Amino acid sequence: MKITVIPTMYRDASNWKVHGEIHVQGELAEADIQAARAALSDGLYYVPGQIGLMHYGSGEYSSYPTEDDHGWQELCLDEITVIDADQVGRRLSVAAGPEDGGTAADLVARLTAAARAGWNPALHAA
Repeated sequence: MKITVIPTMYRDASNWKVHGEIHVQGELAEADIQAARAALSDGLYYVPGQIGLMHYGSGEYSSYPTEDDHGWQELCLDEITVIDADQVGRRLSVAAGPEDGGTAADLVARLTAAARAGWNPALHAA
């Protein structure tokens, strides 16, 4: 089975960064990528708590949250890779480990629903 790896990143107002990954079952079709991009704020930003994922700042910094923190993370759709499922355990860990995005349809549906409801960056954690 194939896994689509979508790189993600949290960057606070002081430009401290935490990188992560969302793993999606199967390969994302171009239509899935375009639908996801359309749902993101400015084609890049999402609030992980609104789609059932964790906010990277909450697990990385003992001082979290500070005045520099916010709810946005970046979904790096231009950097997607596809790997075999047996390669997942051999990848370098990022943040708290890869997050399970479910299927492409699941992820796109959650992104679309959150966008329709309105992205709320005041939500700092899932």
